[in-house]
Amino acid sequence: MAKIIKHNLATAAPQKPARRLALLDVGTNAIRLAVYEIQTEDQPRLYFQARAVTRLGAGAGPELRQDSINRTLQAARSMLDEVRSHGAVDIRAVATAAVRESPQRRIFQKLFQKHTKCPLQVISGHAEARLVYMGLAPTLPADSPVLIMDIGGGSTELIVGTRQRCLACCSLPIGAVRLTEEFPALRAHGPVPQAVLRTLLWTIHDRATATLNRFRRYHPVLGVGTSGTTRSLAALTFSGSRYAPAAPHIAVLPRTAPPLLFWRLARLEMPLRAALPGMEADRADIIIAGAAITTIIMQSLRLRCLRITAGGLREGLLHQFLADCSLRQQSGHHMISMASHGKLE
Repeated sequence: MAKIIKHNLATAAPQKPARRLALLDVGTNAIRLAVYEIQTEDQPRLYFQARAVTRLGAGAGPELRQDSINRTLQAARSMLDEVRSHGAVDIRAVATAAVRESPQRRIFQKLFQKHTKCPLQVISGHAEARLVYMGLAPTLPADSPVLIMDIGGGSTELIVGTRQRCLACCSLPIGAVRLTEEFPALRAHGPVPQAVLRTLLWTIHDRATATLNRFRRYHPVLGVGTSGTTRSLAALTFSGSRYAPAAPHIAVLPRTAPPLLFWRLARLEMPLRAALPGMEADRADIIIAGAAITTIIMQSLRLRCLRITAGGLREGLLHQFLADCSLRQQSGHHMISMASHGKLE
């Protein structure tokens, strides 16, 4: 079974009983859980979070491997059993690239519900990008467009927007796990040959260039990175001394940092790469692909720097949940008002 890394974040019990919402993101590389405590008059409080690398998207094609399915289902069931024991009454689970592109999509959804007693919503790439934007919008500048970059295992979501408006968004079929499976030399024991690295960079540029050309018209100068890949790049750049995983806006990467890391990491054998300060051991094989994606995007759009943040998809799901609750509440008040005025038949 995949190792589950847990973080209990609540330091004190709420003064009033709180409703607990669990949000589960079933990704290509890992599944991530966040549990929030929600009270009517207060901001939601992050209570608990967990992560397990299950590599659901491992393999050369879109078909899900049975061992990856088993790891994912076991980890998801363990996580959701625990949050139910903590009193979570609302649970939402979503799946991204690995499941949405798989011919076993519906079978996996049925298996997931059978094992976890929770339905699994498979979201489109566009919906995923919109949710990432929703999760980060409150932290964006009010008037200057920024480029949001969410590098996942199977896809990369790009969004240009301000605090008030999402100007453009898309999902690209390039991800750290997908490219590592496509280029086996990236996960080999020894250094990666120069020819492979050049082909990798060209492949990313070819698949992203149409979208990047479209995004260039908005003239984003700053970027926001919201993924394990960009957080790892920050950890490696600053060797852990200025890196705090639980804090938002934890680092700012200059445009020169990702390419330097890309070429440096590629020269190292896998054991040396995994032993670097700031490197998560389960990311050592996919970090070169992640650094390559970051490099191409930042250089193509000439972003001055990349601000790393802890927000993203799950925060977008939280905002969506709160908005849905507000709409239901407003609808209920409207119905009561109509009834009190005799307008309901």
